[in-house]
Order: sequence, then structure tokens, then C-alpha cells
Amino acid sequence: MKLNFIRIIKQKSGVAIMSVMLFFMVMMLMVGALTISSEGNLRVSGVSAQNTAAYYAAEAGITFVVSDFKRVIGVEEGDLTQAQFVAALNNFIANHGNTRLDLSSNQGADSYALISFKNVAHNSTSNTFQFTVVSTGIVNDQTRTLETFVDLDYSLGAGNRQGFAVKHAVLVKNTFSTANNFTIGLSPAAQAANPTGTAWVATTASTQGAIAFGKPGDYTGMVELLPGANNNVTNVTSSRISKTLNVQEFTQLDFEPVRTLAAQVLNRSNNNIPNITGLTSGNNINPTSAGTYTIPGGSYYVPEVRFNSNNVTINANHDVFIVTDSLNFQGNVSFTGTGEVKFYVRRNMSSSSTFTLLQNLNNGNVGRNNNPHLFLVYVDETSPAMTVTPGNNGSIFGSFMFHNANLNFSNNVSFGGYLMTGGLTVNLSNNADVFTALYYAPNANVTIKQNGIVRGAIIANNVTMENNAIVQYEPAFLTNFPFSVESPIVDTTRSDGVHTIVFRIHRTTEQ
Repeated sequence: MKLNFIRIIKQKSGVAIMSVMLFFMVMMLMVGALTISSEGNLRVSGVSAQNTAAYYAAEAGITFVVSDFKRVIGVEEGDLTQAQFVAALNNFIANHGNTRLDLSSNQGADSYALISFKNVAHNSTSNTFQFTVVSTGIVNDQTRTLETFVDLDYSLGAGNRQGFAVKHAVLVKNTFSTANNFTIGLSPAAQAANPTGTAWVATTASTQGAIAFGKPGDYTGMVELLPGANNNVTNVTSSRISKTLNVQEFTQLDFEPVRTLAAQVLNRSNNNIPNITGLTSGNNINPTSAGTYTIPGGSYYVPEVRFNSNNVTINANHDVFIVTDSLNFQGNVSFTGTGEVKFYVRRNMSSSSTFTLLQNLNNGNVGRNNNPHLFLVYVDETSPAMTVTPGNNGSIFGSFMFHNANLNFSNNVSFGGYLMTGGLTVNLSNNADVFTALYYAPNANVTIKQNGIVRGAIIANNVTMENNAIVQYEPAFLTNFPFSVESPIVDTTRSDGVHTIVFRIHRTTEQ
């Protein structure tokens, strides 16, 4: 019996050893399988990241071409004949076709975009030019191809870029009046360019007293009325009244083009701004420290943009378009680089308690001092209409278009650039200084008082100047007018050059 028991024990020991060995063999096979799976997942993850990077590379190619095309338009158009203008566009297509745009490496892999054009068409009868930009982003062996259709209408005739012409210090749809000391004249630069020149004030209204100066001798410039209009001017001699005004309808501000661009961004799944240490927080822009931050060219949806009191510089060497629900500037925020930075605040966002725009700007500086046309802010319709009151002693350099905002600039606030609103009131007072600027407010009653100054031009519904208000006419700044807004002025003094351009960028599709 004892021998049988020992034999059984030995037999079971052999089975146990076999079981343990079998267990370890199974485990080794499982570990090997998991290792292979992990390596595969890593490879898939790397490929996925490079595939996404290829998309962004393709988008960078599109942005580069569109940005450079707009720059060439700004340089080439003006006094070019139609043939010269079309030749400049054809040269652009030829010089940028079949080119390679090298980008920053992606984790050691080359990243670049191959750019070409197709369906290039010019119709000299309708004055249209169309083309499709094809950009293929390549990272390692991953490729993504995007196409963007671009078309533009151009016309002959005088005026400045985008068809906006000015010739008056003040042009009103209805009434212009003055009281208690005011000055209307040419800026020093305009006077030096034309020593015998003088300022002009004009109205499209024919009612009595549509233009009313406080007392005789207050104004020594010229007044322009519509042909056949009554002498509806108070305290100006008839020798200084001209009835040659040629105007069209005061057009309302058109937000549909920028809304269309914003819709394209919002409908895109990969519309988040890249992570930029110190500048972004999640999908928002909220810098945590002073410094210079570079935003890569592209279009992004950023729910909240909040610049705090830090000294921040935003550098953009390619065009950047940001769609946001909330935009706030505080402290010093400057924009540099060769690219255009454009913010669009979506419709009906004024209910947000965080949307203060410029109200907290106290003593701060925002924008681009030398190139205000490269820093643009669109604020769409708000309900009720918001009132924009920049903080005391703030300085703003840029191009702002408000759908229906009322503007209140006072307490030593200075502004340089282009200011357009569909709102009902615009007030400049208490040493507010609006220089090298175009005020276009076709629905607004504009009041300038208490040492308020405008250096540029004003086009509005009604204008009142009082208490040491000053307007100095300066037309030269309109060279870089950035908005697609048509001037009410019809200027027929020149007819040989290409001056009016409507530039449209249509939906980008992936091939």
C-alpha cells in the first residue's frame, strides 16, 4: 500500500510540472500577442497622427496661396489697366502652380504641401476670374488633398480698393450741424500734398437746413449737394456750394461672406486651434503669461478668446481666421507678422456676460499700429444692440465691423484704422482721438464734441459737431481698405484702371 501511494504521488508530480509548463507557455504566447498588438496599435496611432498632420499641411497650402493672392491683389490693383491686371493674375497662377511649400517636420517626418491650380478661367466680358487651388499635404507616406474654388469680379472705374471712394471730410445722408467751436479742414499730410486744396462737406438731403453751420464765417471749405438741389445750407455763401454730388445708395454692412466662411469652419470636425503652450487652454485662447506666441495659418473655432492684462504679442505669418462666441481684450495685445488675423464673433452672443470686447482695455493697447488692415474684428448681430465703450486711455489699431453696435469713444481713447457699424449712435467726446480712420455708419447719428478728433473721413446718417470738435480730412489711408463694402460715392474722374474687386473664397472640399 505504501509503495502504491508513493507511485501515485510521483505520477501527480509529473502532471503538476506539465501543467505549470503548459501555463507558462500559454502566458508567453499571450504576452507575445499583446506585444504585437501594442506595436500594431502604436503604428496605427502614428499613422493616424501623420494622416491628420497631412490634412493640416494641405490646409496650410490653401491658406498660403489665398493669403499671398490677396496680398498680390492689394499690390497690383489700383491704376492698372484691365490687360495689366489680368496679366498680373496670370503671372500669379504661373508662379505659384506646381510648387512645394515646406513646413515644420512632424516628429522627424518631412511635412510639406504640393500646390497646383486647375479650372483657371477668365471672362473678359463679365470681368470675372476663377480658379481652383489644389493642395496635397504629405507627411511620410500619408497624403490628404484639399481643393478650394476661388472667384473674383473686377470692374473698371475710380475709387480705392474694394470700390470704396471718399472725397469729403463729412458725407451725410440727412443732416449736418455745428455749434460752439469746431474745425473742419485737411490733415497736414493732405494739405502738404495739395496746398490749395480745401475740405468738403456733403449731404444727399434736399430739406431746408440739411447743412447748418452755427454762424457765418465758421466754415471756409466747400459744400457739395445733389444736382438741382435747393440751397439747403445755412451760413455758407453760394460761391462755396457745388451741385455736382454723384452718389448711390448708402449700402448696409454685409455679413454674409464672413458668415459663410464661419459656417465652413463650424461644420468641419477638425476645427480646434493647435495647443500653444502659454496661449491656449483647452480649445480656448487665454494666455497665462507675457510673451510672443505664433499661431499657424488656418481657420479655427475658439469658443472663448480672452486676453488678460499680460503683455502678449501674437505673430501670424499666414492668414488666421478665428470664429468665437466671446472676445475680450485687456492690457497690451499686439499683432505682428505678414499674415492677416481675423476674428468673427457669432450672432447673438451679447447675452454672454463674458463678452466685453474692449470695455476693460483701460490704459491698454490692442492691434497693429502700422498695419491696421491686417487685424480685423467682425461682431455680428446682437440682441439687444450692444454698446462698445473702450476703457479709459485705451489705444486701438485695427479694422472693426459691427452689425448693429452703438459706439461710445471717450476719455482719451484713441483709434486708428477702419470703423464700421450698422448701429444707431456713435459718440466721440472727452479727448477721444480717432486718427487715420474711416467712420462708416450709414444708420447712425454721429456726435463729436468736447475735443473729440477725427482724422480721416466720416460717412453717416447725421453728424453733429460741437464744443471744439475737429475733423481733418485724410484720404491716403484708404489704400489698404480691408472690407467688401461699397462706397456711396460714385467717382468718375478716372475710368482706365481696375479698382473694384469682389473676392470670394468658396467651400474647401477634400478629394
